[in-house]
Amino acid sequence: MDDLRPKRVFNIGILVTGTCSILFGFLTFLDTRVWFVTLSFIIRIIEAMGTAGHVTATFTLIALEFPDDIFTVFASMEMCSGLGLILGPLLGSLLYEAGSFVSTDFQFLLPYVTLGGILFIGAFMAYFIMPTPEILPPHRRPQKKSDDEKRGMTQLLKIPSVSLAAFSIFATAVSLGFNAPSLEPHIRQFHLEYMSKFAIFAINGGTYAITAPIIGKICDRTSNPKALVLIGAILVFCGYTLIGPAPFFPFQTILWVMCLGLFIQGLGLSCSFVAAFTQAMRDSMEAGFPDDISTYGLVSGLWMSMFALGNCVGPSAAGLLTELSNYRLASLFVMALQCLVMGICIIFIIKSNRNVPTEINKDSELEIHDGSGVAALKQAKFYSEFTPAPIDSNENKKSVQSKPTIAKVNNVLDDDDDEIIHRL
Repeated sequence: MDDLRPKRVFNIGILVTGTCSILFGFLTFLDTRVWFVTLSFIIRIIEAMGTAGHVTATFTLIALEFPDDIFTVFASMEMCSGLGLILGPLLGSLLYEAGSFVSTDFQFLLPYVTLGGILFIGAFMAYFIMPTPEILPPHRRPQKKSDDEKRGMTQLLKIPSVSLAAFSIFATAVSLGFNAPSLEPHIRQFHLEYMSKFAIFAINGGTYAITAPIIGKICDRTSNPKALVLIGAILVFCGYTLIGPAPFFPFQTILWVMCLGLFIQGLGLSCSFVAAFTQAMRDSMEAGFPDDISTYGLVSGLWMSMFALGNCVGPSAAGLLTELSNYRLASLFVMALQCLVMGICIIFIIKSNRNVPTEINKDSELEIHDGSGVAALKQAKFYSEFTPAPIDSNENKKSVQSKPTIAKVNNVLDDDDDEIIHRL
């Protein structure tokens, strides 16, 4: 990301996605099944790469342009994602029906060509609107680093709280993708009209779109996003217990109860997705990652990777499990993942609360940045003991002198403090 620049990645990604969408629509003119399946896989794989590029670049540009309101703006972008979940199936079906008045091939072609054209317009607009690194503040521009200074995805995932955020994103994406192939067969028992089915599918996406900006505002002001991740997992779990309902409930599927479950799941989606991104971004920087474009790209790429993986596993697991049993039993898979997220979150929160010191000195001000126990000391008044200086081997270890050791405590001590600080 920092080599190609986020604006360039965004434009290339969105152009690739739009091109692949149009090419996929033209596959309807192929008569050979082998070629159709082969080219479908190739085009969709390339399209996925383009999507990953422009979505990751979008999150990176958000962090660069709105450093003081990253999570609020990120949540606003997720609101647009929720609207896409609602409007995508509706507009696609309308275009599909409109194309049927021309021919069967045009019926399949029209939705994909329309989507590709919209993406091309977006790429053209982004070329003139999106910021470039050259106009960014110097400390946020991509800096050249040596091999020893470079940090990648492996180092990022070694941070326990970031790994928790990644798993939370994966589990939540599984819960979102699980309903894609399995919810429609589950509601056939109610014999609903098309628009009624559409309204049911729009419940969780609409709830997600409405509540995501609110969660983003909370994340910008909260000191402990792990608590929101925990709340999100609880809400998704509770939602799925009502959608089925869960096999341990002594009643069959009730339409209004199922709609309530989808609403609760939508609340859980907004809590988990937005709070997990917040947690990963904050904790990576507190662990030593630089506050620049390289870290933004890493965290954005991690979020997108986990989201895509969950959206792959969710529908696949739903299709397999509903074939072997029914929706009520199959949904236990999603509930089990959310229980695992809840358990890990509780362990993190308890452990971090135990590690946070309650009192250091009456003249010290303890400021807790988040629930992980990372603290900053301001205007601390401590003195260090004199410790032996390291022995200089070039002088044949002739003398050992004492000198004070000065500790930097999170770089937040006053510049005019001339006292020697003890390393905590």
